[in-house]
Amino acid sequence: MHPLMFQGTAFELSSYTFMTLVALAVGLAWIGYEGARRGDGDRYVGLAFEAFLVGLISTRVFYVVQNWGRLYAHEPWVEVLRPGGLVWYAGPLVALPY
Repeated sequence: MHPLMFQGTAFELSSYTFMTLVALAVGLAWIGYEGARRGDGDRYVGLAFEAFLVGLISTRVFYVVQNWGRLYAHEPWVEVLRPGGLVWYAGPLVALPY
């Protein structure tokens, strides 16, 4: 797998980001279909999107906490927001109880 799917002058799309967006789109479409079949599609899609956002934010927070001493202890807080670094187990750990 190539690390970059698209690289332009001001924008680059990594393969991980692309696959995450594909999974989000397919998941929301399926949840919307099932929710509409059961009569409350908007509520299910909203809850799924909120769970996705909570899971995504928690993966970054867990990564920063886990690597604080090695990567971030000597750098300013702005560096915490730089691209890269997610912990895979934080998403399900935080989003499933949500």
